[in-house]
Amino acid sequence: RKLMLSKNRTLILGVILVLAVAVYLFLEYNQNNEKNYRTQLPELDTAIISQIFITLPAGAGQIVLNKDSHHWIVKSGDESYRADVNIIQALIQNLDRADVKRVASTSPDNWEVFQITDDLGTRIRFEKTDHTASDIVIGKFDYIQAKNPDPNPYNRQPQGEMLSYVRVDDEASVYAIDGMIALGLGKTMNDYRDKRIIDIQKESIDKLEFKYDDQPGFVLEKQDENWLFRDGTAADSALMAKYLNSISRLRGKEFAAKDQIPSGENASVTLTYDGSKMVDVKLYMPDTSSTYIYSSQNPTTIFNDNDQKLKEKLFVSEDYFIEDK
Repeated sequence: RKLMLSKNRTLILGVILVLAVAVYLFLEYNQNNEKNYRTQLPELDTAIISQIFITLPAGAGQIVLNKDSHHWIVKSGDESYRADVNIIQALIQNLDRADVKRVASTSPDNWEVFQITDDLGTRIRFEKTDHTASDIVIGKFDYIQAKNPDPNPYNRQPQGEMLSYVRVDDEASVYAIDGMIALGLGKTMNDYRDKRIIDIQKESIDKLEFKYDDQPGFVLEKQDENWLFRDGTAADSALMAKYLNSISRLRGKEFAAKDQIPSGENASVTLTYDGSKMVDVKLYMPDTSSTYIYSSQNPTTIFNDNDQKLKEKLFVSEDYFIEDK
């Protein structure tokens, strides 16, 4: 009987030992395996990034963003223009802050599914001043609905999950990151161009001078809190505020095919702000079907304004600022 108990005890201890070894190996494998996976994308610091190369899918070309001492410049082929720094900063910061939600795949065989092959994904290479670089290929965007579609007690619908799929450098793994980065990527050089026409705090504007080729021009100047015409007549404060609100952060939408200023401007408005700084905005209408806008605040660009919405906002008559006109 004692011999039987001893054998049972030995068997139980053996089973426990086998289970302990199995648990150890399982944990060790998973720990080592987990070390191969990222919890976040490479750190991207705007201050030390000097160039960004954006290679578009399916041989659609490459967009190059260069940082000089004052501006970001966007280049594609032989063309180059001032870039929109806000778009570039948003691109860098969105990737820098993106958390890896999970590992979507560990095999290159699945790259096509997540649209991160070289011909389906958008490759972004960040080159830094310390001569290092980070490559991130961005694939498809995915929206995963909440598992429980029923509203919570406060009658709020549960939010789904928005994911972008990426791979990093020469890693085989596909990572699902939080956010809509895949949807926000520019598809053309124009998506990265500076679209500013006027970018001034409206409170700092203290003088407006309008000139027209087919009607008399006029000047409005701010004195204390009032806007006055040259003859001392006060402009309507509500109409003045409406105008400044509409033009102080004005952006264009469509670029002219050739960045050449047509000869013979048809109208201009000069904004003086902070005492002595000035922005000149000019209107060109070389024929009945073409309207162009130029701004000295974005001097390398001419905007198409064929629907004349920019013209209507900027180039108003003297009567515009008079109540009950």
